[in-house]
Amino acid sequence: MRRIFTTMALWQLCLFCFAQAPYPTAPAAPGNIVRVEYVILPFAGTDPGIGNGTALTIIPQQNLNGYSQAINVGALPQGFYSLYIRALDENGKWSITNTGSPFTYIVSPVYPDAPPANANIVRLEYVLDVNIPYGSGIPIAISPGTDIVNLNVVIDLTAVPQGPHTLYIRAMDAHGQWSITNVRNFSNALAPGYPAAVPAAQNLIQAEYFIDTDPGPGNGTPITITPGTNIADIPLSINTTALSVGPHNFYVRSRSADGKWSLTNLRTFQVGTISVLPDSIVFPATAINTTATRSLVVRNNSTTAQTITGVTVSAPFTSNFTSTRTVNALSTDTIRISFSSALAGQYNDTIQIQTSAGPYKTPVKGTAAAVINSWTLDPATGHNYGNVQTGNSTSFNFTIRNTGNASITLNEVSTGSPVFVPTFTPFSNHW
Repeated sequence: MRRIFTTMALWQLCLFCFAQAPYPTAPAAPGNIVRVEYVILPFAGTDPGIGNGTALTIIPQQNLNGYSQAINVGALPQGFYSLYIRALDENGKWSITNTGSPFTYIVSPVYPDAPPANANIVRLEYVLDVNIPYGSGIPIAISPGTDIVNLNVVIDLTAVPQGPHTLYIRAMDAHGQWSITNVRNFSNALAPGYPAAVPAAQNLIQAEYFIDTDPGPGNGTPITITPGTNIADIPLSINTTALSVGPHNFYVRSRSADGKWSLTNLRTFQVGTISVLPDSIVFPATAINTTATRSLVVRNNSTTAQTITGVTVSAPFTSNFTSTRTVNALSTDTIRISFSSALAGQYNDTIQIQTSAGPYKTPVKGTAAAVINSWTLDPATGHNYGNVQTGNSTSFNFTIRNTGNASITLNEVSTGSPVFVPTFTPFSNHW
């Protein structure tokens, strides 16, 4: 292309022509970056030269904007350093070396060694009051582990005087390292004194029985036994031929190897053709103006019929006996004994039974208690039926408990809303 400039003067026409130099050839397209390397140098250090740095892992491309890479400086001594970075393209051309800010330095910290893995705790010990050297305390039995929690330990304070004290506890692991010593203060000033240990049980070496009259320890009728600390279920035949008809008391006791006698045990029995069981009647606490009833069984042990001619007992005890009863051979008859009182208190009497085989006596006891009317509804907090679809129904059972000492009668159950419809069966509940 040429440009032509024309200058005209009054006296002369001049024509000037200038030629522009041609454009250079377009540069080749940039090649991919194929290597990036860095160099870390201490202050005033020497660059090892292009291609001798530490290579970074890249994917060859023309533009590495946003590229990031972690550089491990853990092996560097502590100090000041400069970081240099440069790149090489596929045409063998290197970039300028980038140093960031001229005063960009890396301070490399000293990394501590990794802590060792937790070792098992292999010893646990405690000390009272005086913190003596490690390993000299009283050992506590443990199962080795890295974490020991919720361990219950019983410490014997028998020989420790009453008053304030200090408890020290510490642990040692498998590497021989001790924990810090944990300290707790406590006082046993209010703790009762420990009684002397109970001596070991001695063998029983002697047993005896007697009937009705105690002849004194060691003077009863001997019972053959094998010495031991616990003797049970020994069969024993006793001749009652010489005993009078009626109730008798049977006593038995034993003596240990250290010469100590046991308490004397008592049982009542009957002699004769008739026996009456039980040998006594004890009524449980009974609400006043209510009636409790127990059975008294008369057994005919003979091969001929016997008769019951009378049963007497004082109020507030009564019996259902009205007239003479016949008890056939080897048969029984039951007499009902009732207890009812209008006044609270304890009552004792003896039931007198007259039979063709002789008289029999049976002690009877009863306690009359003031009426306590009490009941509970379970669950006491009620019940939430939740969401129930219209037209449907759901049910739940409540339990009424009689917690008093007299009978209660359930007559009616009602609710304050027509959507709750109770159903029940009237009944009487006994305590």
